[in-house]
Parts: sequence; C-alpha cells; structure tokens
Amino acid sequence: MKKSFSKLDGGSDSEPFPFCSLLRLGQSIPVFRFVIFIVFIAGVVLAASAPAFAKYIQLDGVADIKTIYSRGCANIQDTANMAKQAGIDIVIFNDRARDSLQYGVFPLKRILKKTNEGRSILNTSPDVYLSNINDKNKQFRETLLIPGTDVSPFYYWTGSVFKKNLTAHNWDKRLSVIGLNQGEDFEQLPILDSNFSKKYTGKLLNSVFGFGFLLIVTVVMIFKNYYRQATVPLAILFTLLIFNNHPFRSSLFDQYHGDQGIKPYQEVIDFAVSKGAMVFWNDLEAANGKRDWGTIKLDTQSHPEDLVLSRNYTGFQAVADEPVSVTEPGNIWDHVLVEYLRGGRNQPVWGYGGNGFQCAGEAGPIFGATRTVFLVREKTSTAVMDAMRKGRMYAVRQPGPQRLSLDEFTVKDVETGKKATLGEQLISTDYPEISFKIHSTDGKEKRARVFLIRNGKVIKRESVILPYELKWIDSQVDMSQFVYYRLNVIVSPVDHLVANPIFVKFGKTASVVTSVASVETQKPVIEEPEQPRSESPKPPEVAESQKTENPRVAKLDPPKSPEVAKIPAPAPALVPANVPPPGPPVAIETPSPPKVKNPEPANLKQYVRVLIDGVSLKRGPGAVFPELEKVNKGDRLLLVRRTKIRFNGKVWLVVKSGDRLAYVWEGLVEIEKRK
Repeated sequence: MKKSFSKLDGGSDSEPFPFCSLLRLGQSIPVFRFVIFIVFIAGVVLAASAPAFAKYIQLDGVADIKTIYSRGCANIQDTANMAKQAGIDIVIFNDRARDSLQYGVFPLKRILKKTNEGRSILNTSPDVYLSNINDKNKQFRETLLIPGTDVSPFYYWTGSVFKKNLTAHNWDKRLSVIGLNQGEDFEQLPILDSNFSKKYTGKLLNSVFGFGFLLIVTVVMIFKNYYRQATVPLAILFTLLIFNNHPFRSSLFDQYHGDQGIKPYQEVIDFAVSKGAMVFWNDLEAANGKRDWGTIKLDTQSHPEDLVLSRNYTGFQAVADEPVSVTEPGNIWDHVLVEYLRGGRNQPVWGYGGNGFQCAGEAGPIFGATRTVFLVREKTSTAVMDAMRKGRMYAVRQPGPQRLSLDEFTVKDVETGKKATLGEQLISTDYPEISFKIHSTDGKEKRARVFLIRNGKVIKRESVILPYELKWIDSQVDMSQFVYYRLNVIVSPVDHLVANPIFVKFGKTASVVTSVASVETQKPVIEEPEQPRSESPKPPEVAESQKTENPRVAKLDPPKSPEVAKIPAPAPALVPANVPPPGPPVAIETPSPPKVKNPEPANLKQYVRVLIDGVSLKRGPGAVFPELEKVNKGDRLLLVRRTKIRFNGKVWLVVKSGDRLAYVWEGLVEIEKRK
C-alpha cells in the first residue's frame, strides 16, 4: 500500500507533482493551458465524490517508544534510523516523565527518605528532550518524530522495611501523554516526587500555618527562657516539619495514605487536556505488574475498569505486545462507547496500538511489532495528531514485516451515497451499508475471523480467506437509536487488527458526515436494546444474480422492505471472560431474572454499597445487556446471590432494588459485612 507522497525531480513532500513547471510551459501554449484547466476541474470533482477512505493516505506509526532519556537503549537518531529501515512513517516517543520511588521515615518523610530513581525526562531536562526530537525531526524527512511522555501519577506503600515486605502498589498504572510542547508543562505534571510547583499552594498551606504557629510559640518561649531544654528541640522539629510539609509540591496526594482511587489519574488527565494534549491509558492488563525492583516489591493489578472510572481521556492501548481483552465484543470498551451514545461522556474513547519498545535484542516487545495506522490527507505531524485526536486510525499486531491492512471501512447512507469512516459520524436517512476490505501486505492468502460489532453486539461473524471484501446492509438496526460500528479481524494472537468505531445517527434530513470530535454531544433519546438471543447468526441469502465465484467478495443489496428481508438473527450475548484475546468471544444464554424461593431472615440479610455515581443495574451479567436503572454512590442494595460469571477477577452479582432484581458488577460496589 502506498503510504507516502511520490516525489519527482523538483518535487517535495508538500508538492507531490511539479505542477508549477507544467503551468510555466502552458503559458506559451493556450490550448495546453485549457487542457490543464479541464483536467484540474475534473480532479476536483472526482476528489469530492471519492469514497471516504480514498480521501486519506495510510501512514504506519509506532507509539510508546523509549529512548536513552528513560528506560530505552537507543537515542533519538538511532530510533529514527530503525523506523526508516522498517518503513515506518511515524515514531511517537514515550519516555518516562519521572522514574522514582521514595520512601520516608515518619514524621519527616520528605526529608529523611530513600529514593530509587532511574533515568527520566524530568531528571535530565524537558527542554533538551523536546529540542532533540525537534532537531532530528528536521533531519529525517521520511519519518515524523512526535514527543510524548509516560506518566505514573501515583503509588502507595504497604509493608515494612524491617519485615522486608515493603511494597509499592500501582506504580505500573501508566498514562501516555502526547502533545505537551513546552518544557514547563512537563515540569508541572501533577505526579508524585516531581518538581517545584505553585499549583496547589493554596490547598497545602494549612499544615504550614499550623506548624508555623507552633514554631512561633516555641521561639517566644525560648526568648523568655521558658523550658529551653525542651523548646529548643521543639523549635528545630517544627522548622523541619514546615520544610517537610512545604506547599510547593506537584501533587495533592502522597504515597503514605493508601489507595486514592482514580483521583490522582484524573488530575493528570485534566491537566494534560487543559494544555491541549491527549491522554491514553497503557498496559491495562499487563501480566508483569508483580515483581521486584531491588529490595522493593512492586504490585500492580490489571485495571481495565479505570476506563469506566475516568473521564475526558482520549483513548487506550487497544493492541499491545500482550493480550488485550477489553476490545472483545461486549467488554469494557463497548461499555464506555455506549456511555457516550447515551450522553454519559463528552467524547468517544479511541483505541491505538502501543509498541512498548525499549531495547533491541533483549526480552521484550520488538520494534514495530505493534503499530497504529493513521488516516491522513498529508504527511505532517499536525495531520497525524489530528487523526489521533479524532480516531482516524486502527491498531495492528504483526508477526513480522507483513501486517493486516484495512483498505476500506465505511458506513454509507444508501439513499444519498454519503459515507463516513473511522472516527466519523454519519447522519443517515436509510438503513446503512457497511463496507470493508482487508488484505495482508505480504500478498499471501490467510484465513481470518472477522467480527463486525454494533453497540457491543456481534452482528456479523465470518471466517474468510484474505484478501476479502464485504458490502452489507444492516436492515436490522433500530433507527431510533444512536449507534456505532467497529471491526475486529483476527488471524492469530500475534496477527490481528482492531478498528475504531464509526458513528451513525438516523434522521429525515440530508446526510452529513462529520468528525465526532467536532460535534457537541447531546443526550440522544433511545429505546432499550432488544434482549440478545443465544442462536448463532445466519448469513443472509444472496440473490442468484448477485452470486459470484469469488468467495472473498460478498455484496448484498438492500431489501425492498424490512418486513420481507431475510436478515441475520441477533448475535449471542457475550460475556467478558479471562481468556487470552484475540480469541472469539464466549456466548452465553440470556439469563432470566433470578427468583428467590427462600429469602434469608432479616437478621441474615447482606447488602452492597455503591462506590461511584451512575452505576448501571443491568438486566443481564454484561455491559451489552439493557440498563434497568442507575444508582449513585452510597446507595445500598440487597445482595441476593453471587453468579459464576467472572470479569477481570470479579463476578457479577444479583441484587434487589425495590421490587426488581438486577445485575451489577462486583468491581463497582462494596459488599458490607453481616451484622
């Protein structure tokens, strides 16, 4: 696939063809000038009517790349050379902002402390880091170099140095911040153990005033000769405590008061977004979160639920060196996308591919094994950042030099012919036509499984031979709903593709295609989705006139009316399971609301308490099931029973709200002890 502009003699990246030379030639030839004018007009007309995918070129990118500024082995120039040799168009660096763990002794924990620190941007210089990337960007015109930073906003301690079980929790909860262009912005990141900051001075002054008052009292007592043997040491102690609790810290939190939930991470997200940057969650399900670092133990559990708990971030690592289950149909990604559809979020959540590369020739991710493919109109950093912000990208995992290529993925309004592609929104007046084309860049045939997903449900599941293309009318869609379509393509655990969603609203007006990021979100009025069934979907019948000998091309014309159309049955309900993706989702039967034959005596009743606002009570155990109602933080619900359906180590619970039975995920509530 062509990924960059062609260059002829005298051309440049911004001038793919030397038109100026032709126009100068045409100045002395009137007929030639007329022909050029006609060709130009025809080109404009063709470009305006081109399919959505044809408006863009595809650029291969690698993200989450470390260098010698943190845990990597290569410098900026060597990394750019590796990218050039591998045919990679974009490198998004992601060196650690701060790579340190501090443990202090009470009561002077910020003074009497031991620090384990590695290389990072902040202990070198953010300005030097940015300047180096910008300088090399001018040298490597074939490869765009974009700065980013890997942020661990928070951790907390348990255990003891003396018992040799001192453990830092959540140190590997990481955010990738892309788009900070000023060294000062790096300095002001609200993270632990960072640099001088005045951002929280007003909120941190209380302890300073308290110790300052005590210091003044002891100083007065010293001058008046009252208890000098006691007041002099106290004055020294209060002075040290003032320095220990100074108000010029970079974070409101510290590592000595236990888990602070999502708050420290939301603080970083809000700060980065206020500076015009993008934020992505990384390593949500990493398996190496429990390990030793010197004499310290590290313990970070998988935390995909943070996608639900946090707000205003751009996206997450949808494809990684390790399996990612949250992209499976009906899992957490679909949960947050449906939240957006229902007006619960201001923006969608996009998926990207994080490479996580550090050193060549060592154990760990291979450079370029995971990529993000961007759809852009020109090869510039600005165009790439725009595509990333608006979701015009898909992520791939590749076993070698070859990868899966998504040549087309569009949703079309059949009546008007308007189309939308990745990250865009279409206003449609008719049943939408979904089209996609997939092939492997090595040109070889491969067997793949294709999952077309609408609002968390698999509506079309195919086992195909690549290259493959499909045109299909979704005549089963509820046109009163705001919907999205997304695509998963799986050859193997190391050869698969995850595409970002396309959004569709239905209306009576003419079709409009817009970027979702540019549309102000309004709460749509939608009906509850139909309860899923357990039958396997059946492929729609194709008329004899439409049948072709090529099994890789399928085209279905829209039916004359939905009443007579032969359409696939609804996809089975899917329940997230602890199965290494990207295997097929697990189908379960839709459970009926449970019945309680012998309720427990009143004194044996057990309750759950809701931990956050807006928790959905579901009709079934999974995000794809209809919502019965929402409950808020602090609400108490009667626990009926625990199910055996697990999700990320926790089960779905059957609870009673009023007179209704419903399901809620154990990770969003706290089970109270029996009294």
